[in-house]
Amino acid sequence: MNDLNIDNITWEIEPDETRARNEKLLRVTVFTLLGILAVAFREIFFESSGGGVSIKGLFIFLFVRFLFLSLFVIIPALIFYFIIKNSSFHRRVYSLNRDGFEITIDGQKENYSWDGFESFFDHTQKSVLRDLRINEAAINGRNFYLRRKGGFFSKYVIIYSEPDSCGDVYVFIKDHLREECINTANDPIL
Repeated sequence: MNDLNIDNITWEIEPDETRARNEKLLRVTVFTLLGILAVAFREIFFESSGGGVSIKGLFIFLFVRFLFLSLFVIIPALIFYFIIKNSSFHRRVYSLNRDGFEITIDGQKENYSWDGFESFFDHTQKSVLRDLRINEAAINGRNFYLRRKGGFFSKYVIIYSEPDSCGDVYVFIKDHLREECINTANDPIL
């Protein structure tokens, strides 16, 4: 157990904050992918051309690069951007204490006891963005999945943390629940 001498932690996530963070995460991801593709295409072009560049070869190279950028970066980014812009995010308030926690979504409160849960895991650690070296937790916070005891239909309760307090939230939850390593078998998204 960790020593976090706090009796409770409370934070609020506004819809505009969520939208802005998702947009920032999308921008960082797109620029990272563009950088990776630029380096990869540069290597491929100079390796395949053997140092000599023809106009036809340059045109084909630029066309293929544009096609890849369109299919794998620009079109998916535009789709995610419109999803983010048109999504209705909720105002969420979280309050964790020794006995349990409370989640309020748009004014509707749900109280939970720590005894109703067996373990938790940090889903942010499994993120694809982590493989791209993007620190999602610093932009969007962390997502903690708390596994209910004996739950079948609603097996998990998700706690979204703020970027500046996700370390304290992690320690607080870890003081009350056992941490699981996430894998393909227990990933609720798969």
